[in-house]
Amino acid sequence: MNHNSPIEDDPQQLQHANDLWRSFLHKSKISILLIVLVIIGLALAFVPASS
Repeated sequence: MNHNSPIEDDPQQLQHANDLWRSFLHKSKISILLIVLVIIGLALAFVPASS
């Protein structure tokens, strides 16, 4: 096994990996936003407002 041989890039695999990463980032942003909204909603519902 020769570890010094260059690795050939496969454009289809690179495109697929980039698409998966882009999808992961988009879903992560949406998940974080929803978690923040739920936490704010719970805080508004259960923390009494000071007068």
